[in-house]
Amino acid sequence: MALINIQDLTFGYDGSEKILFDNITLGIDTTWRLGLAGRNGRGKTTFLQLLQGKLPYSGTITGVPQTVSFPSDELPDCEDWKIRKELNLMDADPDIMYRPVGTLSGGERTKLMLAGLFATEGLYPLIDEPTNHLDRTGREKVAEYLSSKNGFILISHDRNFMDMCTDHTLVITKTGFELVSSTFSTWWDNNEQRMQSEKARNDQLRKEMSSIESAMKKNANGPPRRKGIRTGQRHRARWRKTTSEGPTRPRRQGNLCPCQRISKSATKRSSKKKRDFFRTWSAPKNSR
Repeated sequence: MALINIQDLTFGYDGSEKILFDNITLGIDTTWRLGLAGRNGRGKTTFLQLLQGKLPYSGTITGVPQTVSFPSDELPDCEDWKIRKELNLMDADPDIMYRPVGTLSGGERTKLMLAGLFATEGLYPLIDEPTNHLDRTGREKVAEYLSSKNGFILISHDRNFMDMCTDHTLVITKTGFELVSSTFSTWWDNNEQRMQSEKARNDQLRKEMSSIESAMKKNANGPPRRKGIRTGQRHRARWRKTTSEGPTRPRRQGNLCPCQRISKSATKRSSKKKRDFFRTWSAPKNSR
């Protein structure tokens, strides 16, 4: 087992401000059937070229075996019977290896190149989009063939094809690399769940922040005012109401208020005085 060690890999094309890889550190077991995935423009093919030493970069990449690429115009130098054996495993006619390349169909050329990659021992295949010229049956046969092999890196936009023939996945995301010991579909489903959870959490945080901001604004503005009436208007209205009603009337005690009780008492005293006056005035007459 060989291990490819990548330390602090940084790369960007000359003349471009975009950095494709920034301080990437990871390890790749060369016995894995590794699927390399990522959106267009993330640098999948560039990563394979970096492993081959075709592009300058900063950082270190060590432990890379001798690589062989797909697609390629030339077959590795190996014995014919080994290539014929590999072609048989893909249900391809072994005699296509003796025909001119220009007379082969797209599917025949794909199978012939793949047979050449695995016919020679000690090579590390780097396979870029092998399904472009394969029909459904051809894809199933090639996926079955690759699933029986060990030790390669595969790039494909066909998710089902990649799931059938890989056991590890290296995904190039906008923030870096994610390496998982599963198929691409498994990584995709887990990533979707993680994104949904993060979205729900962010929505809840935004809702809480909005509630806090509303409460702070409400406290800063003081208690709510009556709509359409200013402070001065409320004071004038309260003054007009007080002056129009006049002084506060005294409370009743029993059935009479104090004024009525005083008036009744004064009437009684006045009547008593009149009786005493007439009694006094008429007294001398009675004595005679």
